[in-house]
Amino acid sequence: MRAPKAPPITPIFDKSRKRWRLSIPKKYSASGKRERKFFKSKRAAEIEAERLKAMLAQWGSQSRKITADLAQDALKAEQILRQEGYTESLSEIAQSFVKRAQERNASVLFNFAWEAYRKTRKGLSQTYLGTIERTFAKIALEIGEANLRDLTGESVEQALEKHFHTPQSFDLALRTLSPLFTMALKRSPAWIESNPCSAIEKRSKGRKGPVAILSIEESKLLIQNCRDLSQEKGMPSLIRVNASDALCAVCIMLFAGVRPAEMKRLEWSDVDLEAETIFISNVKAKTDRSREIAIPPTLLAWLKYGKPSQEDGLICPTSWDRKIKAIRHQSGISKSGKDQLRKSFASYHLQAFEDVNLTRSIMGHETNEVLFTNYRNAVRKKDALQFWQLLPTTNEVAQSSV
Repeated sequence: MRAPKAPPITPIFDKSRKRWRLSIPKKYSASGKRERKFFKSKRAAEIEAERLKAMLAQWGSQSRKITADLAQDALKAEQILRQEGYTESLSEIAQSFVKRAQERNASVLFNFAWEAYRKTRKGLSQTYLGTIERTFAKIALEIGEANLRDLTGESVEQALEKHFHTPQSFDLALRTLSPLFTMALKRSPAWIESNPCSAIEKRSKGRKGPVAILSIEESKLLIQNCRDLSQEKGMPSLIRVNASDALCAVCIMLFAGVRPAEMKRLEWSDVDLEAETIFISNVKAKTDRSREIAIPPTLLAWLKYGKPSQEDGLICPTSWDRKIKAIRHQSGISKSGKDQLRKSFASYHLQAFEDVNLTRSIMGHETNEVLFTNYRNAVRKKDALQFWQLLPTTNEVAQSSV
């Protein structure tokens, strides 16, 4: 009579191999086929048998497709998700993880993005290029080897705080850095999901005082002192120059709000007196965006009054830096900011014409925020109207030599 058959996966001592054998039916097997496993001790074989039975009891026939460790890990993962209130399945979580990993792999390091961004800035002013070079050199020390997808508003903010300690320098660095991430967003596929600079608050709390605006009298003096100052005894010797050929450049800055750096690049070919426009191309503009300025009647009168007989080359005369310093010194505004003429234009133009879009367009701003913040109601209406009456036909103004 044959011995009774042992229960499934019961350890049996194999005399020929001197090992404990487990005969594993296919319903317990990870391969789906019958298997045999051998162990040095009976206890080791029993532990494996108990594990396989528990797996079958807990996970059913599908248990043979996954290991016990994987099953336990899946259970633990699901518990974590449910405790945090997530209802997604493990497969959905896995798909999301793979997607993020693929996006990260398609992104680049900050240093690589900086090199790509640098190429898009060619042709801008040396002053601006110098600013972005200095800014990015410092930031790259902190996040240069970071993947753009790993950068957050907090990590970028910490990098900025380490090198830019005043509110003004911090905000300038933030404005300089943000366009790089805007470029990264436009790549296909995008290098980042969002611009981390958007999550960073500016440090500056606004102006410490009112905008430095020329008064009507100072504006008159500025125009009047576009003359021969070479014999002025009270003038520092280094800036005793004949500044009579600087009239048109001064008037363009004062009555059209052209930036000092842009003024140095403008040529007479950019001025069309018949069409009454000034064209500032992207290679001459600060912001890499071209703009066309409708010449206000006041400026048109001054350009016709003071234009040279031969209109070619740069509008700014030779030794321009010395001449504008001399004019400002003689007018008593030598210690004011270099953008004071531009700020004066914005204030008087916005108040006189009450057309924020027109003023913004002439200034070359992208939004109205700067105008509303700095120049709205900065001067009185009657002063603004008087400013635009500073014409060369007025004897007290037209005292310059042309």
